[in-house]
Amino acid sequence: MDELRGKVYKFCREMIPFEDPDGIKIVYFEEFDTATSSLQEELKSFIEDNSLKVRFLATCNKIGKITPEIKSRFTEVDFTLIGDEVKEVKIALAKRIKNICREDNINISDEILKDIINKRMPDIRKVWQDIQLYHKTGYTVPKKIMDDDSYLFQLVLNKKNGINIWEFLMKEWIDKIDIAFLKFGVDFFEWIKENHPEKNDRFGNALIVISDYCDLRLPNASDPFVTLCAMIYKLQEIYK
Repeated sequence: MDELRGKVYKFCREMIPFEDPDGIKIVYFEEFDTATSSLQEELKSFIEDNSLKVRFLATCNKIGKITPEIKSRFTEVDFTLIGDEVKEVKIALAKRIKNICREDNINISDEILKDIINKRMPDIRKVWQDIQLYHKTGYTVPKKIMDDDSYLFQLVLNKKNGINIWEFLMKEWIDKIDIAFLKFGVDFFEWIKENHPEKNDRFGNALIVISDYCDLRLPNASDPFVTLCAMIYKLQEIYK
């Protein structure tokens, strides 16, 4: 709310020299579904008080988190792709990404790019993350990219010794430790559920370990890479 009272209030109410007296200002709230209920409550009167001179735009992924009172003050536009729109957007996205890859000297086949887009759409951010991950790791997958980074999760279930795991992580994940930790959330447990349902009974113990290492140890770690290795070793004990 301090941000609202500060920058936004000031922007809406101050006069800009030589500004068109009939001009309209624009306030854009990105990922508005993360706004607290108290912030949304304060916005109700603020939007009405500035409605003559300001237009408010807000984007969100989860419309259910927006209060009815706020939704009534906006015109709701659903950008969910339907019908032929899905194919059209995928084709346009593929062309755009191929141009970016050429500019950044990223080599990726049309087949791999297609698989990534089909797997991650409509989350364009994850599409690009997968492309960067594929480019950096050097994995060559003949027909489609490996699902949900299972090569990382396999470390928990395989029988390799600590040195081999250390070397693998050092080679493939040393420059993206933060991404590796993020993978050990919902993605990891869904992967276990789908590929090793017989081990679902370890869920509670694994959840405690991951929470301990990610929430408590990682913020104070002198070396996040060592913390990642230690967490995987601990998970191995649970899933062995």
